[in-house]
Amino acid sequence: MTAADHARRLAIAAATVAAGTLAACVASSRPLGRAAAAAASLTAPSLPAPPRLKQFPVRGRHDTGYDAGTDQRDRWSCDDARSNSDFCTSTRCTWHGAHLGNDIWADEGTPVVATVDGTLIQSEWSDYSGNRITIRDASGWSHFSAHLQRRSAEMAVGRAIRAGEVIGFVGKTGSAANGVVHLHYSIYPGDDYESGVDPWPYLRAVEHGVCAATATR
Repeated sequence: MTAADHARRLAIAAATVAAGTLAACVASSRPLGRAAAAAASLTAPSLPAPPRLKQFPVRGRHDTGYDAGTDQRDRWSCDDARSNSDFCTSTRCTWHGAHLGNDIWADEGTPVVATVDGTLIQSEWSDYSGNRITIRDASGWSHFSAHLQRRSAEMAVGRAIRAGEVIGFVGKTGSAANGVVHLHYSIYPGDDYESGVDPWPYLRAVEHGVCAATATR
């Protein structure tokens, strides 16, 4: 996401709030979050159970999605007070591209934890996503975190991950290197990023008391 993209999205959100409508479906080009590890490949977009998160990914004050106060730190909270979705498919976005995930705004260096129990199938750098991690849960859903400042040292592909374990830290790597500090979080079936679902209902269900929650290392 470029600084210009960020400014446009904030302008759209502000106009939407002023009009009294739901948060705008706004987008930047999607992160390339397809798993690149040797793991069982699931290509069908339907899985036996919907996603279910055990933990919210950001351990600190934050703002999820876009609204008029997204870039105002004094309006961030430890819960879902201002939470909304900025997930958008290419056919619904208000401008180019798609945004197949939610952006969570927080201070650089804020711990990011695993939202589910599962297997680490990706821990690497890409020029677009920066430091990125993908965890596959028992139902076959992939949970993708991008733009991390850094990944935890223990993030070796193939290892078991427990919900609440620190996997990295909020940053501005990859396309966020212009200074837009945030975590991009996506959920998609198997390796099919294009069939990703809106993470927001699942995130919001666990978006309470996150500043006091205990993370494990």
